[in-house]
Amino acid sequence: MLVTDAPSDRYESLTQEDGNLVVLHPLSADWNFELRRDLPYKRFKTFLLQYLSRDPRLVKVEWVYYLDIDLVVGQDLHPWFRQAESTYFQSRTKASVAFFDGNVSPLQGGQFLLRKNNSEDCLLRWRQLMDFHTTEHKDQYSLGIMWDEQQSRKQANCTLMRMPQEPFLSFLDGRAMSRLKQGNHEYPTLMHIKNTDDAKKIPDAIQFEFYENLLGLPSDVVRKHVTGRKRIRPNRTWSEVQVQKRYNGDRRNLATT
Repeated sequence: MLVTDAPSDRYESLTQEDGNLVVLHPLSADWNFELRRDLPYKRFKTFLLQYLSRDPRLVKVEWVYYLDIDLVVGQDLHPWFRQAESTYFQSRTKASVAFFDGNVSPLQGGQFLLRKNNSEDCLLRWRQLMDFHTTEHKDQYSLGIMWDEQQSRKQANCTLMRMPQEPFLSFLDGRAMSRLKQGNHEYPTLMHIKNTDDAKKIPDAIQFEFYENLLGLPSDVVRKHVTGRKRIRPNRTWSEVQVQKRYNGDRRNLATT
């Protein structure tokens, strides 16, 4: 599932090719432009369960993996899903969501895993805190409050679970990209290219070759969609395509957004 305010025709060729790709547009009632910078967009991740109900192809979805625009998939997702389910979701009755450990804050909101029928309270609380703290522009701020509430046992309706970054998640910089593009190392399962000023420090040539090797796309396509040292902006659809490419099982019970 891709939630975007971009024109529908941008993804028409992909939806015609793959019937499992669902493109949805934000509902006007769900915007909150009182929030700062790009938080009005980030806030939509807290609506993902409601948006699943908007398309009949998603009715039977049980598990949801959310990922930001600046994440790419490098390996088969099966091992990570199996470990996450057996480690964090066994015998849980109240709402729960699994996040990776943050680099500075306790949790990072760029990706998370949840079970559809067992997580609504967590997403609702996250959205409430975003809407209350209108001067903040990072969703991790509200996640940090939720984590503190959990540690002090002030929040009884939701459990946030912390997953270690190793061995499945890697935050890439120029040096890591160079090492991977040379073929001397195996791609991590999940690679987060921080869509911040850090991306400007990675030389264009390293970025271009890295994406060409990883995605198997022609150089002209990569150079069109990766803006280089200004900022890394891999097309969101690339992440969706890579998830479908790497996930070789029955996709009817998996949704990515």
